[in-house]
Amino acid sequence: MAVIFFARVIPSNGMDTLCAVKTLKLLGSKQIPREDVLRFFRAESREGNLYNVTSIYFAIKAFKLLKAPLTEFSPYLNLVKSMYHNKSLFKKKNFQTETDKQFSLTDTTTNTLYLDLVEGKAKDLFYLTSLLCDLEILLILRK
Repeated sequence: MAVIFFARVIPSNGMDTLCAVKTLKLLGSKQIPREDVLRFFRAESREGNLYNVTSIYFAIKAFKLLKAPLTEFSPYLNLVKSMYHNKSLFKKKNFQTETDKQFSLTDTTTNTLYLDLVEGKAKDLFYLTSLLCDLEILLILRK
């Protein structure tokens, strides 16, 4: 069994595995251990490790890159739909530090923390919208 350890860190995770597959594909490698990668993500699913938008995103993107059918991800359709309908990713977040009620735009520490929060939410929104498209989830939008 061929194993890709890109960062030489064990155990592997979804992001590392997807990055390894993407990199090998970009390099034009014919040595991508397709079945091992698929087996890894199937084990992640079986063990309950695909439980949030990020982990599901990495698994589905790897399957798509390896041209594997996405039908086995059908159990996640309702989870992805509920993530969308929950709207927690779309809600406005208030931000304040423990030391003061307001913060200045010149406070680099506070700005860095705020940017980390915003960047995390932006990534989650990207992953969610990508999953909605990849899984061909039809949404009925109500006003």
